[in-house]
Amino acid sequence: MTRPLLLNAIVSALLVALGITAYDRWVLRPALVVGVVDLSEVYRAKEAEFTRLLTQPGSGADRERALALARNFSQRLPAALDELPGNVAAWSSSRARSPARPMGWT
Repeated sequence: MTRPLLLNAIVSALLVALGITAYDRWVLRPALVVGVVDLSEVYRAKEAEFTRLLTQPGSGADRERALALARNFSQRLPAALDELPGNVAAWSSSRARSPARPMGWT
C-alpha cells in the first residue's frame, strides 16, 4: 500500500518540477529580457541638450563643440540600434506624452 503511494508522490513531484522548469525556460525568462527603447524620447532629450548648448551665451568654440556632439550622436545612433539584441524593440511614437504613459523608458 505504501509503495504505490510513494511512487505516485515521486512521479507527481517530478512532473511538477518539469512543469515549473518548462514554464521558467519558455515563458518567464523570455519575458524578463524584453526591452523597449523609445527613440522619439531619446531624440527629444538629445535635441533639448543640443539646443541648450547652442543657445547659451558662450564662445564659438562652445558652439562648435555642441555641433560636434550633435554630429557624433547622429552617427552613433544607427550603430547603437544595430547593436541591440533581437529581443529589444526600438519604438518610436509621434503621440504627445500623456500622464498614463510610463516615464523613463529611455
